[in-house]
Amino acid sequence: HLSNKGHSVLIADDPPDEPFDLLIINCKSGKGSESRLNACIKTMADHRSPRVLGVFDRQPVEELERQLDGCVIQPIDLQSFDRILTDVLASPPKSVDRP
Repeated sequence: HLSNKGHSVLIADDPPDEPFDLLIINCKSGKGSESRLNACIKTMADHRSPRVLGVFDRQPVEELERQLDGCVIQPIDLQSFDRILTDVLASPPKSVDRP
């Protein structure tokens, strides 16, 4: 979907070394998902303030959601996703508020 909209997409297990504008993290509920997301956010502190969009199968805890630039709950409606993506990319990243 993102490639079809003209975005350059890289699928990776870890954030890439080169600068990027947006990180979309698929976080399924269960053991370790929140700690995985927190670790990924901390790793990105060395990057050029990317935005972080979390994709969840249920509403994340409020503390975690505050660290994200956007949040999508599955199942994903593409029109809603596009609106959220536009808002996230138009806003300054929350990198200053992240741990």
